[in-house]
Amino acid sequence: MALMSDPYVTSAKITNGRITLSVRVDDFKAGDYVEISGQATQTNGAFANFYDIQQVPTKPNVLANAPNNPDADDKDHFYIYVTGAPSPHQFSNSHDVSAVVRAGRVWLTVLKGQALSGGIGTTAGEGTTWIKKTFSQINGASW
Repeated sequence: MALMSDPYVTSAKITNGRITLSVRVDDFKAGDYVEISGQATQTNGAFANFYDIQQVPTKPNVLANAPNNPDADDKDHFYIYVTGAPSPHQFSNSHDVSAVVRAGRVWLTVLKGQALSGGIGTTAGEGTTWIKKTFSQINGASW
């Protein structure tokens, strides 16, 4: 029995000198914001870093009608597309591309400052602590 997860990077494409990766995000809720970061590399030394925060589409493959979309025929999955600028070592069509991708939900936490002697506007010194005041998952809803 293979213990492999589903592949989440489904394609890579060079457009206007940049590489775009198609990342399947079915494990996240539609409308949530997802932070995607990582690298695409080749054994010839080519690499590209990418980072973006995007909202998970509300319908499967909402970019299905985009020109040259490699996922155009896939109506059952949700995709986010991230783009990175290649290094001076350009990607080669004769080498495989390896992609390392991190994807995670995005949330905001506000930490409350503690009133210590010295008052407002003083520099935080050794041992200064902030505690959770409020938090919210970033999903387009109001607080």
